Amino acid sequence: MGAAGPGVRAPGRARGDRGGHRPPPAGRLPRPPHRLRLRRRPATPRRARPPRPRLAARPARIRPAGPARHPLDWLAAPWQHLAEITGGEVFHDGLGVLEHARAALRWYPADVWRYVLACQWARIARQESFPGRSGEAGDDLGSAVITARLAGDVMRLALLMRRRYPPYAKWLGTAFTRLPGTAELGDALAAAVAAGEWRQRQRHLAAAYERVAALHNRLALTGPLQTTARPYSTRPFPVIDAGRFAAALLETITDPRVRALAPAGSIDQLCDPAALPGPEARRAVTAAALHP
Repeated sequence: MGAAGPGVRAPGRARGDRGGHRPPPAGRLPRPPHRLRLRRRPATPRRARPPRPRLAARPARIRPAGPARHPLDWLAAPWQHLAEITGGEVFHDGLGVLEHARAALRWYPADVWRYVLACQWARIARQESFPGRSGEAGDDLGSAVITARLAGDVMRLALLMRRRYPPYAKWLGTAFTRLPGTAELGDALAAAVAAGEWRQRQRHLAAAYERVAALHNRLALTGPLQTTARPYSTRPFPVIDAGRFAAALLETITDPRVRALAPAGSIDQLCDPAALPGPEARRAVTAAALHP
C-alpha cells in the first residue's frame, strides 16, 4: 500500500498533531489531556459536641413500678391493657423490673375490686327485666339484643369474680370458657342467646343469674344473699334483683376515696375505651363520671 495522498491523514494522527501520538515511556501512565487544579477548602473548626451519657443497665437504679396511688388510676385503665400486661408470657426480663410491674398490677386493690363488682351488678340491675318487657311489647328483636348484652355483662362479672381482667369483645367468649367451673353458667347463657322466644330467654337468663349469685356467695365478700330468681315487682318477669348485690358490696368498702366515688364504674363500664384517643382522655372521662 502506498503513502497517503494529499488531504488524507495517516491512521493514528489527529488534525494539528505534528508529531503524532507517542506512547508514554515504559512504567508511566499517560498524561491526562488537561490538568485538574484541585482547590482545598480552608479547614473549619468543628463544633464541640457534649459527651453522650453512657447507657448501662443498672437494675439497682431503676425503681420497679409500684401500685397505683389513687383508685382513679386503676379505674381509668382499660381491662384489655391490664390483661395484656399481666397475662402474657415473659421470655426475657434483663433489667429485672417487668415482673415487679406485673405483680403490682396483677389485680385490683380489695376495695377497688368490690367497687368494680358492685358496678357490674348495677349494670345488670338496670336491664335485667327488659328482655321480658320488650318481648311483651311485641319487640322480639329488641328482646334478643338486650339478652345478648346481658349475657356479655354476666360473662364479664364472672371473670371479675375470678380475678380475671375481661378482654375485649373478640376474646370474651374464649376467656370465659377457660374459667373452671363455669360450664353450667355458659350453657344457660348460650341457651338464652339462642332462644327464639322472649319467655325462653327469660327462663335461661334467670338460671344464669342464680348461678352467678351462688358464685358471689362463695366469694364471701358480703354476707350471704338469697340466690333464687323472683318476679320483677308485681310483673311476671323473673329477675335476680341484682341491685341487692351491688348495694351489699358497696357497704363493705372502707377506703374513703372509693366510698366517695359515684357508682358508675371503671372506664370499660362507662364506654368503649378504644373510642378515646389516649390515657389522658380516658382519665378525664372517668374522673368526670366518678366525681360529678
